[in-house]
Amino acid sequence: MMKQFFGKEYWILLALSGAMFLDAIVSYAFNLGTITLAIYFVIALVVAYKRLEWGIVFVFLELFTNPHGKLIFTTLFGQTLPLRMVIFGAVMLAWFALFVQGKARIDLARAKPFLVLSVGAALGFMGLFINNPSFAFQDGNAYIYLLYLAPILSIQWESVSKRLLLQCLAAGATWVTALSFGILYLYTHFTEPQLVNVYLFLRDVRIAEITPIISTVYRVFIQSQFFVIVFAIMAIALLFEKQEKQTVKQLVAILSLAIAVVVLSLSRSFWFGLVLAILSLTILWFVSVRPGFKEVLTFLRRSILSVVIGLFALVAIVLFPFPQRSTDVDLSDVFKQRASSDVAISSRWQLFDPMWQAIEEAPILGNGFGKTVTFISDDPRVRAINAEGIWETYSMEWGWFEVWLKMGIFGLLGFVILGIYLAIGFIAQLKGEHRWLAISFLTSLVFLYATHMFSPYVNHPIGLGFLLFAFIFADQPLKTSIPVMERVRSVLEQNKTATPVLTSKSE
Repeated sequence: MMKQFFGKEYWILLALSGAMFLDAIVSYAFNLGTITLAIYFVIALVVAYKRLEWGIVFVFLELFTNPHGKLIFTTLFGQTLPLRMVIFGAVMLAWFALFVQGKARIDLARAKPFLVLSVGAALGFMGLFINNPSFAFQDGNAYIYLLYLAPILSIQWESVSKRLLLQCLAAGATWVTALSFGILYLYTHFTEPQLVNVYLFLRDVRIAEITPIISTVYRVFIQSQFFVIVFAIMAIALLFEKQEKQTVKQLVAILSLAIAVVVLSLSRSFWFGLVLAILSLTILWFVSVRPGFKEVLTFLRRSILSVVIGLFALVAIVLFPFPQRSTDVDLSDVFKQRASSDVAISSRWQLFDPMWQAIEEAPILGNGFGKTVTFISDDPRVRAINAEGIWETYSMEWGWFEVWLKMGIFGLLGFVILGIYLAIGFIAQLKGEHRWLAISFLTSLVFLYATHMFSPYVNHPIGLGFLLFAFIFADQPLKTSIPVMERVRSVLEQNKTATPVLTSKSE
């Protein structure tokens, strides 16, 4: 069973994740961004042209491991050119070449769920004409990520290629987990003067947000930790099924590390999203699997064990004896400080009324990307600039209200329609062989939409990328233009060859 996550391709993709990170360090240290990006452009172009599905896998791997797409970057004509944009250009160019040559065909019928959302995005980009163009582009460029729908619709996603995507998710989650723990280790074992270069690198490539909580305890938040949680939800869903003992141990290990990452992130948005996600997961479990009392007790025991192991892993990293550093660790107030009212919470509430007033200005068509709102912030960084705390921004924390403010009602309806479409597709799979996968995606969808309430995720490549990723697995009927006899011949040829497929049982 676990081979569908940790097969040969997993190790290749995990090694590629490490290679990209090492390339980023070298590129940053020696100012080789332009050369490095040129190399990655050629690699992505060739890979996508030869095997379009591998090009999409490369796209997802970069997204899963790199929250802001700026792992490697350079400056071109006064503008920052990041790795994510380079990969986008290469993959889309390869797809366009294949399309022009007739080697790639789009199944436009499957694009219908994105139609209303596309209208909302188009209305948002009107901000280029009515708001500050620079603000509008920076604000809305995440929606360009939806153009990946074209190559995705040009690929016949069979079980083997879907398995490859799951291995990509596993590799990305593994890398982000290792990176989170690695950053925690560095910051709890070395002094600030020793970490200057590390801090500058992490800040400039925008990988992580590192915040001292108390004493030598640090919060390490990486937006891509979202995908660690998605992978953990899959592990939980697999624990609902009957598994061999060895597989259970592996799933508990995955869940333990994910719990450690959630605790390390100290993200209130994650916590809120997880509350609703766990509630949804529980309902789906009882409705689709219908566990008995014994199964419930067994799962609770494994869950408690995962929590204990996850917390122990964090403590072990912090208290690791080499190199020696004085660490008077007191964890009693950490969660209390994060859960209590602070400047982030108060600033959010002070932003709400000005946002609502802006929504009322154009509730149907929206105000466009780049629309700014002025409010009073309690953030000490803002107060240092303006003693009265007056702050104007186009980046807002109230995720769904921001969608409404900038894309109008079409933006909200677009995400609702897409979410319903995906949910219907996965609900139809709850009685099938891949029930665990359907439960995973339904729960992850709830997690994404709930988390976006307080932090912008669905209007970020992370959220949009996850929706595209889930769309591939929704497995709606295809209306293809391939002749019937050709389809029959294709099925017969596939039956002749044994290929690995998605499974729910142990292998």
